[in-house]
Amino acid sequence: MTPKIVTIIVVSALLMVFALQNAEMLQVDFLLWSFQTRRIALIAVVLIAGILIGRLTAGWPRRKTPPPQA
Repeated sequence: MTPKIVTIIVVSALLMVFALQNAEMLQVDFLLWSFQTRRIALIAVVLIAGILIGRLTAGWPRRKTPPPQA
């Protein structure tokens, strides 16, 4: 196994333990919406959103720095 796969497995396991220990209901206020949900669901939604944002922005072209002028 590569170090990347091991890291993904460890982080996933830690996230699952954290989520299972925080399964109570909580009130979420976001802009104009207010609702109740389980903390585990909120963690999952935020995790998925973060992964999607990372995947979408990973392919963006980087800005090249101009060569130094002599």
